[in-house]
Amino acid sequence: MSVTPGAATSTSSASSSASTLGSSDGAPGGDTVDTASGQQPGATADTSNAAAPAADACSLLTPGDIATATGTAFGDPQAETPQQTQYGAYTACTWLDAESPLTSVRVTVWDRAEAFDDAKTQVGDAVDATGIGDRGFTSGLAAVYAVANGHTVFVQYSNFDNDDETNLPISEALAKVAVGNL
Repeated sequence: MSVTPGAATSTSSASSSASTLGSSDGAPGGDTVDTASGQQPGATADTSNAAAPAADACSLLTPGDIATATGTAFGDPQAETPQQTQYGAYTACTWLDAESPLTSVRVTVWDRAEAFDDAKTQVGDAVDATGIGDRGFTSGLAAVYAVANGHTVFVQYSNFDNDDETNLPISEALAKVAVGNL
């Protein structure tokens, strides 16, 4: 089973960066809050341990990278609407095989490494993987999770004509390229 931590259960609704915090202007006690950063004016964020904002998942692989790993042509990337999750910013992208649209590659990025830890706990069939990011694991359905530069990356090659044992090396090869581009 592969788990996508913090992902929305519906892709039909767009997320909003604004939040209602308690008063009519969206801030507790009438204070002004920048809804993009969540901070009061003049406040400085502690970024000493923060990862850079989540990378655009579609920028981590090219159709050429995918063709090299799979031996088949894939179409242009299809991005999901970026979202804020309990693991910070989330971006996701899917590429479809040009000849078989049921064959796909999916890449997801969260801007916090905690998504990796929670996914590893949730999947139950995690197998540590070396050589993919700072740390990585694989799980069922040929899924690969890795941490690189403080981000969590999920990569999955799915070809229903193959079993997971055939798909997994392709997912691993693509994950190495994706984390290398992060």
